[in-house]
Amino acid sequence: MRAIGRGPTVVVVHGGPGFDHRYLMPAFSDLAERRRLVFYDQFGCGRSDGGERAFEPETLYEQFRAVCEDCAPVGVLAHSWGAFIALASGATFDEGVFVTPMPLDAAGFGACQERLLQRIPTETFARFEALAAAGDAEAIVRLMLPFYLAPQSTADVHDLSFDPVAFNRVVANLGAFDITARASAAANIDVALGAADFIAADHIGRLAATARRVEVMDGTGHFPFYEDPEGFAAILARAFPARS
Repeated sequence: MRAIGRGPTVVVVHGGPGFDHRYLMPAFSDLAERRRLVFYDQFGCGRSDGGERAFEPETLYEQFRAVCEDCAPVGVLAHSWGAFIALASGATFDEGVFVTPMPLDAAGFGACQERLLQRIPTETFARFEALAAAGDAEAIVRLMLPFYLAPQSTADVHDLSFDPVAFNRVVANLGAFDITARASAAANIDVALGAADFIAADHIGRLAATARRVEVMDGTGHFPFYEDPEGFAAILARAFPARS
């Protein structure tokens, strides 16, 4: 776990499953001027082991709750799968932003995954499967990242690592999930969506309806904080205003 900045605490939750916190630090660190940011690696990712239970979703929810309890009261800044963890954990937040949040039920998840797959040429997907079988995570990121960004994007996504084993095992353990009832915990949360992302407002219907504010960022995909840093900074300024 790594903490930077000062002020009220905001727990930062990385995406995945299978990423770690490092790719978020360059994009989110400016917020440290007015918030204390707590970054951590989910079990099975980065420097956090967690053993065999690392691939059980409930273990990841428990880990997140423990981080929040150590830092309470907290806000939250979560990307993609990280927003799912935050809501599934049962925690409450006094402020926060969910960036391109993962759908809260299996039907929505399947729909957005199908939308992503439609973008990927058959030969590229075959290459992905070969790389996944070989465990070449770095090559997977290089191959697949363009399909997560807006067309013609030149964004440089820093320090993005990926563990396909963690992704596959955690997703398999989710089963026919549905945590839409937890959307009510997002009443103090702003949602930022990329207009060109494979996750659209329709995929997160109840969450979008419950959130304090939904902002769709033109010209961005799944990493809007790198694709439009100025626009994302404005969202953070509204969601996390300076406090005296």
